[in-house]
This record gives sequence, C-alpha cells and structure tokens, in this order.
Amino acid sequence: MATTFADQLTRWMDEDEWTEESLAAAVTEQGIRTSQQSVSKWKRGETRPDPIRAAALARAMGKSDVQINDALGPAPKTRVEVGADAAPSQDLVTTLLHRIGQLEEQASQRERKVREREARVRQLETQVSRLERLLTELERQLPPPE
Repeated sequence: MATTFADQLTRWMDEDEWTEESLAAAVTEQGIRTSQQSVSKWKRGETRPDPIRAAALARAMGKSDVQINDALGPAPKTRVEVGADAAPSQDLVTTLLHRIGQLEEQASQRERKVREREARVRQLETQVSRLERLLTELERQLPPPE
C-alpha cells in the first residue's frame, strides 16, 4: 500500500516530536501563516498544503522540497477532471441551460433596475438644480439687511 502524505507527515512529526501547534507556528515563522487546524487536516488527509505552504513546511521541518513533493505525490484529480471523462447527461444539460436562462433573466432585471435608478438620480439632480436656482432668485429679492 502506498504511503499517503498524511501518513508521511505523521511519521515525520512523531520522529521529530512536532505537535500540530508547534508545526503550525514553525511554518508561520517561515512567513506563511498556518493554523493548527490546517496541520490537523493535513495529518488526517482531509487537505494538502498548497505549494507555497509545502515549501514553508519543508523548511520548518528541515526537509528538502524533494522529500515534501515525493510525500505529496501527484495532486489528486479535481471533480472537474474526474467528471471530464464522462459525457454529461441530458438532464444535466437541460438543468444547466435552464439555470443559465434564469441567471440571464436576473441579470436583465438588475440592469433594468440600475437604468431606472440612474434615471431617477438624473431627475433628482435636475430638481435640486432647479431648487438651487429658485433659492438664489429668492435671496436676490430679499431686502438688504439693515
């Protein structure tokens, strides 16, 4: 059975007496903020460190990039890559087309609302301008102060 990154990381941590907290602090000291929860997830195999964190992890643990990369192995296929081999079902295509239609309608409605609001703003600006002119005219008609 192949050794997983989680298994290798756990072995290295046990050998060098790293705790999740101390390892997270050591990686953070390398300039890449890392939480104890992240280290815990790496140990459980729930996630893997991104390449930048993997390099910081290597430095923190005194391992070479090659050792870390060998332990990481190839990146697992994403859902998109796994599903790329299979043709989409007609139901999926229909559902996606329907959703696209809904999103286009929502976008159209939002654009219409934006145009309506812009028109209302222009109306209000015109009214403010008129009121300012009226105020100026009224101020001119006032008798001078004594």
